[in-house]
This record gives sequence, structure tokens and C-alpha cells, in this order.
Amino acid sequence: LELYGMARFDLGEVSDTQLRGNFGVRFVKTDLVGQTNPTFLQFYDNLNAIRAANGGPELEFKDVSDNDALVFGEGRNSFERFLPSMNLIYEITPNLVMRAAYYETFEALDLAEFTPTPTLILDNAFDPNDPTDDDADPEDRIVGSDGNPIPRTSINVSTLEVEPRRSKGFDLGISWYNREGSVVSLGFFRKSLIGNISRQRNFCPEGENLQINGRTFNDIRLADVNSDNPIEASFGGTCVFTNDLGDPQRVRVSRTVNNPDTINVTGFEAQILQNFDFLPGLLGNTGISANYTRVRSGGDNDVELFNIAEDTYNLVGYYEDSFLEARLAWNHQSEIQLEGGSSFVGGATIVAPRGQLDFSGAIRPMRGLEIRGEVFNITQSSRREYLGTEELFRLYEYDGRTYSLSATYRF
Repeated sequence: LELYGMARFDLGEVSDTQLRGNFGVRFVKTDLVGQTNPTFLQFYDNLNAIRAANGGPELEFKDVSDNDALVFGEGRNSFERFLPSMNLIYEITPNLVMRAAYYETFEALDLAEFTPTPTLILDNAFDPNDPTDDDADPEDRIVGSDGNPIPRTSINVSTLEVEPRRSKGFDLGISWYNREGSVVSLGFFRKSLIGNISRQRNFCPEGENLQINGRTFNDIRLADVNSDNPIEASFGGTCVFTNDLGDPQRVRVSRTVNNPDTINVTGFEAQILQNFDFLPGLLGNTGISANYTRVRSGGDNDVELFNIAEDTYNLVGYYEDSFLEARLAWNHQSEIQLEGGSSFVGGATIVAPRGQLDFSGAIRPMRGLEIRGEVFNITQSSRREYLGTEELFRLYEYDGRTYSLSATYRF
């Protein structure tokens, strides 16, 4: 369900104050329902039917009556948001305009962030009577206080409780229109990202006590290899919790969570679009376009926004008349730190700074016909990822130079 209302105003119609704008609010209510069918069980049912049709014996299954992974209930969640917004435009002079805006937004969950799978808890225990377990890890053979092997627990937490990320933003800018088709502008923006979504795979939530599906996982920690408890010392360096017998038990958690810390993004941008129609001859058909953006992010507990370049700029020069159009563009971005980037070498995954030069042009030899040619990545720039230091390459992508030629005729 979505409702939206907006009102406009213009003080210039009733006074000498050249202030106009609009304000509004949007209401969104969403219900989520999901269910996952155990298709792997259907596969084994079909396999059994094939075996029976060919005179083969039925498959034998272990007792799974207590296995939470085979309980596929229906999952539900809902959320609702009031999202106000306001835009103001003030004409200092007819050619000098100031703008301000405040808005709140939210981003709907995508399929990678919302799946109807319920929370799954798997306890995998070593079975000394099962010949297929002969190659089990030595840690799987460690026995607890009851004399039985201590299982490994895997928890995959449902994403049904994840809330959509939302934001609050404020923009302030000033623009100078020095001639028709030209503008010089400066802008400031600040956005607060609330509830950013992170995926934690095989994660150890140290210091937490989790209650999931009626079970409690107390004192989650990394096992101390120097512990006086021989079981904990044997599990040294792995993630464990204290089970009902008081023994350390290995656990791994995979979950999608909303970050409780707000990420504040502050930025500055400058832009110039200038045609040179005041110059004589062919120079009057030329112009330039340039922009620069600087972004910084941060918040409590050193949170930051990943996957963005802190500094980007673009520079374009062009020529255009009724017959010929040509455009040469250079764009550049600073390094980018990727989310979830730490590795066994201790460095974050970084995308190296990169610049690229492109060209596009077209001729119109007759009415209705346009022949266009483009060259991408003239400089043959590559994309490089590295771990902490540029000497430790993680990924190298090279696309080379690309050419494109097309013709369009409009009747």
C-alpha cells in the first residue's frame, strides 16, 4: 500500500519574495510472506519411485524428526514508513538561484536480502558406527561430559526480520546561469544511512548470547588455546559457545543484519557546463562540461560506507553543429574499499584508482541519417583489486579498447 500527497507554493505570485517549492509525504506499508519448499526431499521421493519401478530397494534415511532444517514453515514480516520531503528554490537574481532540499527515503529489499527460508540450525555429530565418518576431522571426535562426540552447530538466520535500509538527506546548492545552455554550480549534501544491511557469513558473534528457535547459545567466543579446559584448548581459535552440559561446542553463524550504527555521508560537488557560442567561427560550436565530487563517510564504531570512490571527476570537451558532433570524455575515480574486504593476509580489498578516456562522434550527411562511431577506453585502462598493498594483487581485469559503429535512419 502506498499513499502520496504533495503541495506546491510560490511566494513570488503574492509578494516580491522569489521563493517557491513543494512539500509532501509518502506512506508505504509492505507485507512480506515467504515459504521455501524442501525440493531436495521431492528429489529423493522421485528417486525412490524410479528405483521401485526398476525393482531396486528403497533408499534408507537417517532419523531427521528433530532436524530443524526440514521444518519449512511460512515466514512473515511487515514494515511501514512515513517519508516526508521538501524542496525550496530561491531566486537571488534571475540568473543566480539557490536550492535546498530535505527528504527521507527507504530502499526496498532485493531478492538477495530477503528470502523466505526459515532459520536453520544444523547439529552435525560424528558417528563412530558410520563408516562414512572414518575421514572425519579430529576435532569432530572430541567427546564431551556425557561421553559423546560434541557436534558442530551451523546457524543460518532467516532474513525475514531484516528491515529495509533508509536514509535522511539534506542538499544545499547554488547555480549561476551565465548564458543560455550554461551553468556553474556548487553543492553540499549530507545523508544519513540508517540500518545499512550487511551479510555476515560463517561469523563468530563474540560476546553475544543468542536465542534462536527456542534454543540458547550462551557465551559465544573464540576458544582459548591456553585454556585449562582441555576441550576448549582443543578447539583453540574456533568459534564456540557453552552448551547445556557446560562444554564448549563449535558454532558458525550466517546472518543478514541491519547495522545499528548510522553512517553519515558528507559531500561536496562542483559542476560547470559552458558553451562557447560567444566565440567566433567554428569555436562557437564548442563547449566543455566538468564536474568533481568529494565524499566522506563515517559514524560511531568506525562504520563507513563501502564500494564508493571518495573522489571522482569528469572532464568533457565537445563540438556540435548540424553536420558533425564530437565528444571526448575523461573520467577518473579514486580508490574504492570493498565491503567485507579483510583476508588471511590482514589487508582490506581495495580497487585501485582508475581513469578512462572515451570518444563518441556522429555525422549527419543527409536528413534523417546519422552515422555514429564510438571508442571506449582509448587509454586501455585496467581494473585492479589488491589486498592492503598494491603488490598483493587479488584481481586484474583488462577489457582493452572497444570500437562501435552504427547507422540510424529516421523516416
